[in-house]
Amino acid sequence: MKLSDQVCTPQQAKRLKEYGVTQDSQYYYTAEGLFPKPFVNFTLESYSAFTVAELGVMLGEGSFSYRPTSSGSKSSKWAWRNEQGESESPFDTEAQARAAKLLWDIGAYNITAEEANKRLKA
Repeated sequence: MKLSDQVCTPQQAKRLKEYGVTQDSQYYYTAEGLFPKPFVNFTLESYSAFTVAELGVMLGEGSFSYRPTSSGSKSSKWAWRNEQGESESPFDTEAQARAAKLLWDIGAYNITAEEANKRLKA
């Protein structure tokens, strides 16, 4: 599996930064590409490329990502759903689905960036 399939998109990473989500992850996007933390040149503009695991920690309980099924076969696309039954799809990767859910939660005031940051640091 490619690294780019395990992290949110550059556009999602930029929006999460704009919302105030901490910029402390294992990978980062820069104009030069996707890099692991120790090799990032922080003099360039960079955005945290959060992994599936990091996004799951920030989301907390009550949200999940899944592959919808139809006629007994799993889809190649991903979706998210919460306890209230709200959902969104399709996404190419689980990381994209989780990042979209986190962006949705922050935008809908279901969670603050500060709460997401605390969960990530816990």
